[in-house]
Amino acid sequence: MSEYLNKIVDLLMYQGVTPEELLHQVSQQNHLSLISDSSSKSTRNIIISEKLAFNTSVVDAYVFNYDGDLIKQTVTINGKNTVIFNKYAEAKQMIENISTQYQSIV
Repeated sequence: MSEYLNKIVDLLMYQGVTPEELLHQVSQQNHLSLISDSSSKSTRNIIISEKLAFNTSVVDAYVFNYDGDLIKQTVTINGKNTVIFNKYAEAKQMIENISTQYQSIV
C-alpha cells in the first residue's frame, strides 16, 4: 500500500518539461511549426501545430500550472484527439482504485 501511495505522490510531484524547454525544443526542429502561447490566472497553454508528410495535421497541446509544471498533454492527428498525459485525472484514478480495493476488503 505504501508503495502505491508513493506512486501517487510521485505523479503529483512530477514537473515534466518546462514551457521554456518546450519552446526551445520546437525552435530547434527543422520544420515549420505554428506556436500559440496563452495564459490565464492559473494555467499556461502552449499549442504547437504542424503539417507533416502526406498533409498530416498534428496539434500538440500542453497545459502547465502556475508554477510551470506540466499537468496535461494531448495530441490531435488529423482530427483524432488523444490524451498523452493528465496528471490529475491519473492521480484521481489511482486514488479511486485504492478506495475500491479498500471497500472490497471491508
